[in-house]
Amino acid sequence: MRLRTTLLLWVPPLLGIALFLAPVGSWTHLGTALIGDILPDELSFIWIWDRLSGNFFSDNPLFDGRAFYPYTESLLSSETTFGCSLIYHAFFLLVQNRALSYNLTILFLFWLNYRCMFFFVKLFLNEYAAAIAATVFAFSLSRLSQIGHAHMIPQFGFPFFFYALFKFQETRKWSYAFSVGTCLALQFYFSVNLGLMLMLSILPLAAFELHSLLKERDWRKAKGYALAIASFAAVSLPISYSYYRVSKDNNWKRSVGEARPYSTNIKGFLVVPERHRYAGVFAPFIRYQEGARHEKCLFFGFSVFLLAFLGFRKFRQYSRHSPEARYWFRVCVTSAVFLTLLAWGTNAGLYNLLFYIVPGMSGIRVPARFGLSLLFLVAIAAAYGGYVLNERLSKKQLAAAGLLLGLVFWLDTQVQIPIQLVPDFNGNTAFLKATENRFPVFYIYEGLHEAEADYMYYSLDHNHPIANGYAGFMPPDNQQLRETVLRLLKTKNAAELPLVKKTGLRYLVLDKTRLPGPTAVEYREFLKQHTELQYQDSRFETFYIP
Repeated sequence: MRLRTTLLLWVPPLLGIALFLAPVGSWTHLGTALIGDILPDELSFIWIWDRLSGNFFSDNPLFDGRAFYPYTESLLSSETTFGCSLIYHAFFLLVQNRALSYNLTILFLFWLNYRCMFFFVKLFLNEYAAAIAATVFAFSLSRLSQIGHAHMIPQFGFPFFFYALFKFQETRKWSYAFSVGTCLALQFYFSVNLGLMLMLSILPLAAFELHSLLKERDWRKAKGYALAIASFAAVSLPISYSYYRVSKDNNWKRSVGEARPYSTNIKGFLVVPERHRYAGVFAPFIRYQEGARHEKCLFFGFSVFLLAFLGFRKFRQYSRHSPEARYWFRVCVTSAVFLTLLAWGTNAGLYNLLFYIVPGMSGIRVPARFGLSLLFLVAIAAAYGGYVLNERLSKKQLAAAGLLLGLVFWLDTQVQIPIQLVPDFNGNTAFLKATENRFPVFYIYEGLHEAEADYMYYSLDHNHPIANGYAGFMPPDNQQLRETVLRLLKTKNAAELPLVKKTGLRYLVLDKTRLPGPTAVEYREFLKQHTELQYQDSRFETFYIP
């Protein structure tokens, strides 16, 4: 029994990781490339994790990422993943390689998702069903399609939360009640986005539990929930208050209209990423979804849909004979409908309503990501489906069915993820690193905003504050500094130079590969006359403002 549990805990996740990496040959590039298909996002997460963990173990202000100069709290956003940064730091201490540490952290988070889901489902089903649920939860296409968004990976707080909740309802122990709130809060520390999604996902359950408490007058249970709420408030206070304060101080509010391109509808259950092998087959049904399809993928897989359908029927059958099963069946169905409507975003209206009511809701820019909350329920239904097959089939039939479903699941998850090579630190980075004083730096370029992620990554090596930054927000003081520098360069008015110097900025770096030739020449000639050229190579020219 113990050997079987050990094998089910290790073999499926390791096999899933191996099959995921094999198509792109990522095994040989774990130290030089990043797992994912959105390099700027991945570089920004390396920067977030490196800065957060480094600040935590030093005297630096915790949320000062030394980007968006002169802003000092650039690490506080909906992409804050404090817990992940500590895992990254542990790997970095072992391997001393940022790309490898990032990749190992991502793989470890996949394994944590699997392991936590396994132990939760094992509370009420056998080990094989638990392995099915864990595999679906950790490795379904809707999960893999988010691989470029590291803050959407660490979802193990969901099964943690429900494990504690089930144990509290079973035992009425205060320790489990405290754990309910703590697990919810910890999800915020690993991902603010997923923490908000978990909090919203349990609203239907909260409504059912409130009705049950009013009906049964179970005061010990009510006191337990009060303790859970108190523990959640206490544990989550440091990060939730900081996030709320920064958002309020900077007036960072998204409009509900920004969510429209990232909302889906019933066709979303057939949306796959552009590089998936089913993309051509589904194309006639999802033409409206072109662009950001990896964000709106609600396709869990044919094998998962089949198992979930069988599990749904089994669960409904249980509900006819057991009041407890009937209660949880209603909770799950209501929650599934609720989460589906949230995933449909502005197309359904529920998201619009909660957007103006729930604090932090505006931080969820992509409503379709509520599909990950729905995935949690689908994984449980798939586990019941596996339980049905185990009941009805002989051992040989079960082995054949398992092999066939496993093959289909593998096909369902075959999305081609390109190798994203990490940019090398360069001569300009080495020059800045060697300077005695750590004056602020501003990289000047034109074109795609994604270039900012490279400069953030370079800053990890030279350790100067930079006025650049890659994020979905722009601090007002940083925006003003950028405008001052660009006005200086475009007007070529030397009288503006003291204003730039007054900001504390000292290094202006021309990225000639991202500037039109004539523009680079004009900027260079002006800066040569009024500043000091201290470094030059084929790509960068670094000017110092004396």
